[in-house]
Order: sequence, then structure tokens, then C-alpha cells
Amino acid sequence: MANEATLVQETGLPITLLCANATGIEKGTVMQLTSPRTVTASSADNQTFGGIAKQEKVASDGQTECAVYFEGVFILTDSGAGFSAGEFLKIAGANTVATADDAGAQGANETVGMALEDAGAGETAHVLVGRC
Repeated sequence: MANEATLVQETGLPITLLCANATGIEKGTVMQLTSPRTVTASSADNQTFGGIAKQEKVASDGQTECAVYFEGVFILTDSGAGFSAGEFLKIAGANTVATADDAGAQGANETVGMALEDAGAGETAHVLVGRC
């Protein structure tokens, strides 16, 4: 997978959620949350934010739990339209974010965090990840 998030500053401890044994997950993968307490790799717009994978999870390794960060400063990749410092961001695809410019994104807990700097189309930038 490409565009994994890079931890810059830890502001909260990771928590453990469920994940599929058969699934491989790269360190820094932006995750989506499903029920019950389960995370999978992000893949599309309009997914509920489920944290950022703390470490690699090898496929079929017998593990059914993944540690994820819900807080911290991370370098994340823009999905292609760019964003400005101070804007709230949401999952826009596999390991990418975009401006959470609609009320639905914020109301559905799709918000990943707040941009700490501007990013052009496809660029990376520092993002304060957390429930903003």
C-alpha cells in the first residue's frame, strides 16, 4: 500500500481494536471503523475514521487485534484537491484525506483531524489527528 501516515508527535496512547486475522495491515495505515470495535484499511470516501495503525499486522499471523492511534500529529497525504491550515479533514480514499467540507462528514464522525499546514494536490502535510 502507499501513502501511509507517518507519526511525528504522539499526543495520546494507541488503543486496541479488532481486525481480521487474514488481513495484512501496514504500519501507518489510515483505518476505518466498523461494528463491533473492528478496523479495516481505509479505501474510499465517506468512511468512519478508525485511527492509524501503530504497527504492521502480518496476514494470517493469528492476531485478531490491532493497535491504532486516535490522537497525534501525523504526516498525511492529500487526495488531490489540496487543503489549507485549520481545515478539518476526512478520509478520502486509501490512506488519503480531503477537506471535510460537508456537514455529513463531521456529523458521521468521518473527521480525521485538522490540517496544521497547507497542502497542494497530492502533497503531504502535518495533521493534528483527533476528535476535533
